[in-house]
Formats: sequence, C-alpha cells, structure tokens
Amino acid sequence: MQKLFSLIVTIVTGLTIYAQSPVANWKAGLSYAITQNGKKEDFAVSASEEVCKAKIVYHFTADGKITTSGGEGECAIDKNKDNIFVNWKSGGEGKITIMWNDKDLEPETFELEIIGNKMRWIRNYPDDPDISNDKDFKQVVIEYVKA
Repeated sequence: MQKLFSLIVTIVTGLTIYAQSPVANWKAGLSYAITQNGKKEDFAVSASEEVCKAKIVYHFTADGKITTSGGEGECAIDKNKDNIFVNWKSGGEGKITIMWNDKDLEPETFELEIIGNKMRWIRNYPDDPDISNDKDFKQVVIEYVKA
C-alpha cells in the first residue's frame, strides 16, 4: 500500500511540474499592466505590428533556449533586435527567469502560470522595490498562446 501511495505521489508531482513547464511553441498574446489604482493598460502595438506578431513563434526548449521562427517578408525577424530574450530557467516553483538578449539587462523572474493553451508571465512590482516603477504599475502580465 505504501509503495502504491509513493507511486501516486511521484506521478502527481511529475505531472504538476510538467504542467508548469514552458517547453512548447508559443505565439505572443496580450500584454498589459494593472496600475496601482486598478486600471488595466494594454501595451498596444500598431496594426502592422499586430499582424507580424501573430506570425512569430517562440520556441521554448528543454535545454533552456528561446528561439523564434516565422515572420517572413515585411515581418522578417531581426535576430539582433527581435530576439529580446534568449534563455529561460525555472526560477523555483511557479516561477520563470528570463535572460535577456541585451547584456545590460539583468535576468528577470516572473510568476509563471500555464493553464490550458495559455502561458502567463506575471510581475508584481510592489513585491520587488528594487525595480523602477515609473508608470506606477502594480502588475505586468505577458501572455502567450500555444502555437
């Protein structure tokens, strides 16, 4: 009986860890902020940028790499400009740490939610007073949808 219980715990733990893994192909979804006063502010892009954004696929691999594909023609990816992040790692339970392409930027850790076909990175600014918060954001949410 104890062996069966141990096996069940191992399987459930493994499925929970797998369920929170970003390893997959993703397309950019909504990005927005919630201000300190509760107002939602979408990070709007132009119509042409929105069309291009829909064509780009972000590939999160098990070895911690992030690559992009898609975006031919007018939407061609500039690997130096458009690959804003290049690596990821687990930042602990329910967290993801992103290493940016710009070497002047420090790695950043977000809360990670993966529910169904959506992945959300959540940054709560009051939780990290060392981060500049010049727009008075309480929270920033970056969403991705499975490609």
